[in-house]
Amino acid sequence: MPAVLEMVEPHRARFIELLNHGAALKDIHAGPDDAVALPQARASKAFIDRELARVGSHTRSVCAFIDPSRFRQNGRILDAGCGTAALSVALAIRFPNADVQAFDANAHSIEAARVRVAAHQLPNPVTLRVVPAGTPLPYEAAHFGLVTCASVIEFITDESQRHQFLRYLADATAPGGLLLLTTPNPLYARELHTRRLFQNWRRAADAPWASSRRWISSALPDFDYLPASTKTPQLVRRRVGPVPGLSMISWVDQCRPWQFLCFRKRDA
Repeated sequence: MPAVLEMVEPHRARFIELLNHGAALKDIHAGPDDAVALPQARASKAFIDRELARVGSHTRSVCAFIDPSRFRQNGRILDAGCGTAALSVALAIRFPNADVQAFDANAHSIEAARVRVAAHQLPNPVTLRVVPAGTPLPYEAAHFGLVTCASVIEFITDESQRHQFLRYLADATAPGGLLLLTTPNPLYARELHTRRLFQNWRRAADAPWASSRRWISSALPDFDYLPASTKTPQLVRRRVGPVPGLSMISWVDQCRPWQFLCFRKRDA
């Protein structure tokens, strides 16, 4: 049975109920004891609408950046910091024969993720688990041919912990495999999640802040950065049509609000 793109009932109603009870509302996890703390805020309608549409948005954005010819596939994918598993589901639809695994520090988000996975009726269900913040990943080293991490690292507000988390992802990636990160562009004066002015440069512990591509690359010394030469036109064509040669202009990547960073792990 093929996967369905829209959430079906009764899963959709249950998913919204879980969002209203705190799933996906907490992004900053100070440590294992704080990782399952339930926020008091109720999800807004705009937030719920975004969550319901997120599988489609990831299919059009993050998944569009994954070129299977650029990395060595082994049929195993890891979605790190999956939240309610929108990207995990999009990956399972894009790679229907793959073993997709995903984790998050928030137990409430993982509960909602299980509902989302069931709602999309995937031929190969995503394997989900809770991994407390700041702890090593419970996966074999060099196990995954593709590791994704969408809008996560900016919420690890301690720089040393952020570096360690990237090393955990690096260790889980197989030689020849791809590590794909999405995170806000630190060159923007306003932090994209909170809209706080100069937050990326102040680096407060209670709010997200973005890392530069250079800093991320320094945490991944055994990876090669893959330029956006095959990715940029996919985003531009939808708005302005084909632009000859634009794919070779590296500064285009630096001007987007979001960074879509692809790294390939070198062979041992």
